[in-house]
Amino acid sequence: MKTSFTIVFMLFVGLLMTGCQNDNLGLDEDTRTEGKTSVKFELDASTIGYDVVTKATQFSPTYTKEGFSIYAFRQVAEGTDYVFEKTVSLANLSYSATSKKLTGSDLLTIGVYKFLPVYGLANQSDLLTIPTWNGSVLGDNYTIGYNAGSGLSEIFLPVTTGNTDALTSYEMGLTSTTNPTVQAKLQRAVSRVDIMFIKAMKSTGEEGETIYTETPYPDGKDVFGKKMIKTVQLRYKGLNNLMSFFGNNLTTTPSDANINLDLSKNIILIGEHPTETTIGKNTYLNYDNISSNDLIYGGAHILGNFLLPNNNTDKTTSLELYIEPEDGLGRTINISYDDEHKLPVERNKVTIVKVYVLDEDPDNPEPPIVFTTKVNFEVEIESVWDGSNEVTGEIN
Repeated sequence: MKTSFTIVFMLFVGLLMTGCQNDNLGLDEDTRTEGKTSVKFELDASTIGYDVVTKATQFSPTYTKEGFSIYAFRQVAEGTDYVFEKTVSLANLSYSATSKKLTGSDLLTIGVYKFLPVYGLANQSDLLTIPTWNGSVLGDNYTIGYNAGSGLSEIFLPVTTGNTDALTSYEMGLTSTTNPTVQAKLQRAVSRVDIMFIKAMKSTGEEGETIYTETPYPDGKDVFGKKMIKTVQLRYKGLNNLMSFFGNNLTTTPSDANINLDLSKNIILIGEHPTETTIGKNTYLNYDNISSNDLIYGGAHILGNFLLPNNNTDKTTSLELYIEPEDGLGRTINISYDDEHKLPVERNKVTIVKVYVLDEDPDNPEPPIVFTTKVNFEVEIESVWDGSNEVTGEIN
């Protein structure tokens, strides 16, 4: 029995957008008392997630008000640097899961400001190290550190030319006119790694190329042999651990980490489509809302973790996969056995590690599963389309 592996690197669609509207949530827009003025914010997060369609939909990210942070920097005198003033209070802001907008106002000292909005730092402070803001001068040297102790969640950062000079300057309370609404745009600044297992037939094309044709499992069977999965561990070497507030990789000494995925969050999805898998096709967009109908019957998709990305398509991160059922022996699969087969971890993209379980006898009433194959395999790399890569291999 043979098993083959394919690692497909796909565009991970999804931008956190921000815009401007008028919503004070109780604060007077003309408040200019005791040196304070009311400043409006509206962060449009409408594209960071998708609506849940069916109960068979996989666990998808949840976004809350508490995940946002807006750092305010005030110019202490005309022509001088911007110095940290405060983290904008979220008390008078609210997040709507329907409109996916964070709206509201906060009182700030009258002056000229620049704002640094982010998502995903406040709600995972145990994994991340961010600057000590008090007294700091706004600049390009701010960093986000990742301790790689466990799986990282999403981080969204400002979309600019990559430095603080590109941040908009706002005059607040200096004239009799209404203060401008703070506008910003955020983009997903991390990469994601997912795992897929699919049964397939192997054949050779007219030009000698290897072809894998997906085949569904019989009714009532799946790629895990109906076993409950106890552990999925992604063992990384060469993880990035430092980036700027504009998503630039600043890592000097990469980290290694064994990350256990949280299986309690419904991250394993078993396919129900009778004939095909649409995940991975160039028209597929629902990476935040993967459904069982997106995957061929009996196949499996495992929603993975996020990583700090490289600045380019360089392959610098190695992966070894360990998966263990509740009532049997686990399997260790070395995905990146040499430098050529490391993962190109790219910003705002998902890497799908696609494992083909080869079916040499489609009439066999007991088709092959993950836990009955051996571990040796060979790998070759093929470019499949712009922005994507495919790594194909075969287990003997």
